[in-house]
Amino acid sequence: MHAIHAALWAIAGWAPALASANEPPSVPIAIIGDVGGSLFSESPGARSVLRTIAVAARIHRVIDDWQFGPAFEWNGWLTNRTDGSRDTFATLQIGVDGQVNSANNRIQSLMSAGFSILLDGNDNDKGTPVGFYLDVRPVAYRWDVAESASVIFSPINFALLMPDPTGIPIVEVQFRSIISMEFRR
Repeated sequence: MHAIHAALWAIAGWAPALASANEPPSVPIAIIGDVGGSLFSESPGARSVLRTIAVAARIHRVIDDWQFGPAFEWNGWLTNRTDGSRDTFATLQIGVDGQVNSANNRIQSLMSAGFSILLDGNDNDKGTPVGFYLDVRPVAYRWDVAESASVIFSPINFALLMPDPTGIPIVEVQFRSIISMEFRR
């Protein structure tokens, strides 16, 4: 099993040459899981509770105060129509992000960008359009809960999703809060 583990790290391109299959990789890695959303949101015509929700996973390589790596996020949201009905949307974001840590790793800033894939949209959408996204977290607060585990709270996060840039584009701007769990090795 340990040989499979070492092979997966080598495939990811983050593992240095290992002295033996029994030694874990010496490259610092952080695995982060996020849950967040807009709890209260004003949208045209109606007030919504939990209008957006996002669930994400990120794998970062850690170098001093910097972290970077792939990011994957599922994002769902509601939009009110002028006739009072609602549309639901779901997207998958696949991209890369970079993070800088400061104040002895207690404060973080993160930016992520990549592709946004429309998984479920309104009745006018056809096919699986692919667009782009941008995610900016100007400040997040980190608390260690164990030697290699931390809880991170990002009170304000700006996300711009454009899963369908063609025709009449689908554009979603979200201001949300995120709570994360980070495991480092």
